[in-house]
Amino acid sequence: MIAAQPLGVKIENIRFYIRIKWLILALLFLTNLFENLSGLTSVFQGSVVYLGIFIVALPIFLIEWSIRKNKMVNLVTSISLCLDILIIVLVLYFHGGIENSWLFLPIFAIFLSSYIFGLFAGIAYAVFAYIVVIVMAIAQFTGFIPHFPLFDLPEAHWRNIQYIFDYMTGMFVLYMASAFSIGFLTRLAQQRAERLNEYKEKLGKFSKGEEEQKRRIHEIQGEIAIKGAELEHLEVITADQQIRIIELKGELEKLRGQ
Repeated sequence: MIAAQPLGVKIENIRFYIRIKWLILALLFLTNLFENLSGLTSVFQGSVVYLGIFIVALPIFLIEWSIRKNKMVNLVTSISLCLDILIIVLVLYFHGGIENSWLFLPIFAIFLSSYIFGLFAGIAYAVFAYIVVIVMAIAQFTGFIPHFPLFDLPEAHWRNIQYIFDYMTGMFVLYMASAFSIGFLTRLAQQRAERLNEYKEKLGKFSKGEEEQKRRIHEIQGEIAIKGAELEHLEVITADQQIRIIELKGELEKLRGQ
């Protein structure tokens, strides 16, 4: 379910998930507060949202602990994402359920799961979110669980089979498209980063080889200079000395030509 990624990259992605989660929770809190004060939602519905925000916020501290201890980071983050989806659907259930037009909200968890763990994990979370929404919709449609109306709409509106089918099909396409798009873009960015790192490594090796070559040229030039100074004080140059000078000059020209 979780695609392999470098640990440093994954931790960075998880920290991004934490920041986004705090931002979303803050916006939900302010939105819910406004709706409560303006009378758009009941006290019961507002209380459900506040409770959901509190429950969703709790795993953040557990994730931070797991990162500091370097223990079960993937597992804790995976459970947190599943909990996000469950709480989102639960809150939507108390706010109209299948008549609520905000059933797209689970895509945020799907986006983040694809971003953190990769394409296949995003698909798995999309399927999980869709199953949860379908179960909620069927349970409401059949009357197995009560319906909490959000708008003054006729009951026949959300009990229409064609409406349910079209709505759930649209949600399936949206969830899967979210998983594929973010997963694909994340994988593409990782491939680009890997190629860039390979290029940097090759460039580093080339620079190191060039520095070694320059060092060797200086050594040969120094040795030739020393030999030349020694030969100035000699009346006869031996064959070995001549050969050594020729070898050094040949190596020097070879290095300069590279």
